[in-house]
Amino acid sequence: MNAIGIDIGATKIKGVVATSSGRILIRREVLTKANREKNEILRDIISIADFLKKESQKKHFNIKGVGIGVPGMIKSGKLIFGGGTLTQLVGLDLAKGIKKEIGFKVFADNDSNCFALAESYFGAGKHYKRVAGVIWGTGIGGGFIDKNNRGRNRHRMSVEIGHFVVEPNIKSEPKDACGARGCVENLASGKNIVRRYYAMGGKIKNAGVKEIYRSKEKIAKKVLEDAYKYLGMGISILIKRTKPEIVVIGGGVSSLPQSAYKKLVYYIYRYADKFSSKIVKSKLGNFGGALGAASLMFRRK
Repeated sequence: MNAIGIDIGATKIKGVVATSSGRILIRREVLTKANREKNEILRDIISIADFLKKESQKKHFNIKGVGIGVPGMIKSGKLIFGGGTLTQLVGLDLAKGIKKEIGFKVFADNDSNCFALAESYFGAGKHYKRVAGVIWGTGIGGGFIDKNNRGRNRHRMSVEIGHFVVEPNIKSEPKDACGARGCVENLASGKNIVRRYYAMGGKIKNAGVKEIYRSKEKIAKKVLEDAYKYLGMGISILIKRTKPEIVVIGGGVSSLPQSAYKKLVYYIYRYADKFSSKIVKSKLGNFGGALGAASLMFRRK
């Protein structure tokens, strides 16, 4: 049995056709262009789903349904909180809109849940029972999988670590989408690393996180050190709350060189105290979230 999975990110929308054993048969991706109206983004999501449906029909793949991963909180197929990256999608009934156009049944969930689900069953966490996943990209999110609780409501749980407030006394930052200052996403996500770099006087034109990492400016080093520290604090809270055996870190910013990863791990263990969860990088690559979204059709409980 196969399913379509679509991962809606702030930078790219990625889609796959995948088997229940985690093998990706077809893949597709387009730029999100996240500043667009929600109906324009929905149109591209439907276009990817339709492409994957037609390619599956050509190859005679039997499709069970469509799984959708999206930043934020989902209730009955509708996005009720858009994290800090795709807030214009709030109120959009993704499941209903896609089902109407594609015809398959559709199930939507938090994108970090989808990432954690894929890593738990097919990636770095497949030999562990309690697996946490963290997306460190344009935004920051967390998910948790407990294989001991299959069939129970707590088998899969999104954890909005991006909106944990880790610096409550900070006054110099703008409010995040969650309404707070000093939350993890506000201080450590990809888009906010860039924002903070320029706010502090960074000189590189059109800089991204990788350019900031390579810069020798004191400002660049300060902004990244802050990011390691505050994300480390956020992940330490996730560890204390869920007590995973392993934490898998993915997303675009996590692809920085090993020295950045080591700094992050240092801060995680510094603030996690006695908890000793294993910390590893994602093994599934760029389409892990889409694979996890497809897996929703096989592991919905």
